[in-house]
Amino acid sequence: MKNNENKINELNLACIFGFFMNYHRKEKGWSLENMGNELFLSYSTIRRIENGEFLPEKKERDHIAQLFGYDSFLDNPFQIEEYNRQILIIRQEQTFRNNQRLFKKIRSFLNVRALKASYFFPQYLLLQFYENVMNSKEMNSLLRSLEIILPYLYCFSKEQQAIVYDLMGSAYLNNNYFVQAIDCFQKAAQQNGIDLLAHIHLAMAYQYLKRDHECFNELNFCKQLLFQCGSVYRMFQISQIEALVRAERGELGLAKKILLNLYKEAGRLKDDYLINNLLNNLAYVFFISEDYLNAILYSKEAMRKSYKHIDSVLYLYIVYSYFKTDQLDEMNNAIQDCGQEPLETHIQFLIPGIKAWSEKKL
Repeated sequence: MKNNENKINELNLACIFGFFMNYHRKEKGWSLENMGNELFLSYSTIRRIENGEFLPEKKERDHIAQLFGYDSFLDNPFQIEEYNRQILIIRQEQTFRNNQRLFKKIRSFLNVRALKASYFFPQYLLLQFYENVMNSKEMNSLLRSLEIILPYLYCFSKEQQAIVYDLMGSAYLNNNYFVQAIDCFQKAAQQNGIDLLAHIHLAMAYQYLKRDHECFNELNFCKQLLFQCGSVYRMFQISQIEALVRAERGELGLAKKILLNLYKEAGRLKDDYLINNLLNNLAYVFFISEDYLNAILYSKEAMRKSYKHIDSVLYLYIVYSYFKTDQLDEMNNAIQDCGQEPLETHIQFLIPGIKAWSEKKL
């Protein structure tokens, strides 16, 4: 039994080293033949190493790492279990929205360059990917990173594979590629059925596409997982998604009640991020329910308490609500104010249209 475990472990290490070598060879722009010439090895031997079919001796691994600018290839398989545990802690920090601690912990690994030339190499790339997605790096760059990682997913645990898919789904979702996002979130949930973030993100994607039945199914499952997690922030997030779905289904009274109760609780917690999210959602729900006075009230409050940047759709709510309530002077003042702000393209076209409509009304 022990011999079998050793063979399996050696096979895993060979796959990781093969991934390390393939990545750096391509980064250098070397062909298999170029690499073979550098190492005085045949094309087929280089290919076998990269395919994880055998693990070179320690001296050879160090020599290969030195070709890529490292001092040696760190022999640290005994530390991998602890490193993997740390990645799950990083995931937990994200679940609890402890972003400062999350980035600090990621950096504590990425700042140790020697770990990139070790059996932690796949997880090192995962943490780079994690940091880039959380920092909203450009989509094409993220896709290139994913192209590197996906062929070697077998080097990651199931939990880590779920993180890879969920991060990519989040990038797609942030760029409004909803179908691709759903595909990634579903794969994440398949790899780790109890990953709360993957299920919340899947519910969000369903909500954007108005797939209400699937969204409610995911939300119900999220509520079950929430008892194991205990994150107050994720409880707020799940409840807000439910409120928005109910609002879009015409259950406006219930949606307002949910959001107003959450807003009161967020105020008690003095959580500015939650307060701002809720104000934005309250402005939206009152706007679609044609309660324009409250739409103005909550839109202005959302702007006043903006956490990072003002959502430009709030200007649309205010301008149109003033128009609908015949407060045309206030509408023109609001149009002047939003002229000083960077607006999303569709809102840049809609606001002048409202102004033109109001002039016809006069």
